[in-house]
Amino acid sequence: MPEPTRQYIFTTEQVRLMFIGLTTLAILVLTLILLMISFRPQGRLITVDQQQFQTTIAHATELLDGYEQLEDGRVRIDIRRAMELVAERGVSAPFTEDPQADTSEPSVETTAAVDGETVYANCLACHQAEGQGLPGVFPPLAGHAPSLYRADRDQLPLTILYGLQGTIEVSGQSYTGLMPQWPQLSDEEIAAVLNYILNAWGNDQLLPDDYSPYRAEELAALRGLDLGMMDVLEKRQALNLP
Repeated sequence: MPEPTRQYIFTTEQVRLMFIGLTTLAILVLTLILLMISFRPQGRLITVDQQQFQTTIAHATELLDGYEQLEDGRVRIDIRRAMELVAERGVSAPFTEDPQADTSEPSVETTAAVDGETVYANCLACHQAEGQGLPGVFPPLAGHAPSLYRADRDQLPLTILYGLQGTIEVSGQSYTGLMPQWPQLSDEEIAAVLNYILNAWGNDQLLPDDYSPYRAEELAALRGLDLGMMDVLEKRQALNLP
């Protein structure tokens, strides 16, 4: 009696094709995994101007006390010393105030001697040492601050006191971001830094003939207006700026 013929579900050719297909699929999956592991998002890098960076550091640390200047240009301060300075001088400017300064009420002579360039150290990171800002990121003050003064004398101090958030345009360039408020600065400091900005980097040549320096009393009168960043933006947008 002859043996029965064996029958298979898949032919040899079908098995070979399935093996090739599975192998190809495994290779594709492995390649995809390797690509996902090796993928890194690429950002837009801006080359740092080392000379400008060192100038910024020098201004920012000019009156710093209790710190160590490292050889690579960085600054280090002991955490305990930092806490001592905060305890001694408060949280508004613990590292820039003169530790030997008189903490009593400032006299007229003292307030008049506030150095606007020193106060401007707070603005260096964004608006840069020469007031040129960073294109598309932080607006310039050089060439622009006098335009704000001409349009509305209160606009600059209001921006410092209450901040500004939203999109503005300076010299045809749009800037969308946030200018933080600086109410912790004294009236004398804000007046001094505004006068410095308006007379630095050639801005003094763009001021109107009736220009007069800001006074601390003006800043005191602008405090407590209960304005928000968007309010300051709306005031700016209503101005007839060039």
